[in-house]
Amino acid sequence: MAKKILKTAIEVKDSSKAEEGNGIVKHIKPGSYVIALSEEGKAFSSIEFAKLMKQISDEKAYLSFVIGGPDGLSEEVKNRADIIISLSKMTFTHEMCRLFLIEQIYRASMINTDRRYHRV
Repeated sequence: MAKKILKTAIEVKDSSKAEEGNGIVKHIKPGSYVIALSEEGKAFSSIEFAKLMKQISDEKAYLSFVIGGPDGLSEEVKNRADIIISLSKMTFTHEMCRLFLIEQIYRASMINTDRRYHRV
């Protein structure tokens, strides 16, 4: 049976790093596997990311992605994260990160279901 996918985007109002962090942590569903995006995180290839996504979806019911605001992620958010990943060593706006992340999630789902999208 296929898992039900709940897609929700929650935006926390830009404020101080600490206030933003409190707002983010407050919205994370209990038991959720948290992937935080930060330039100092671990870099993955698309294939490696697909493997990570498959492993997590086999183990956890909920998956939460966190993209920080202009000042980055608070220590509270980083400590709550199960893994911190990097889309690039470059800095992007959080709107661009969301776009890149959505494309990589789609690509991972295509890789994990053996559908033709990703070319090696």
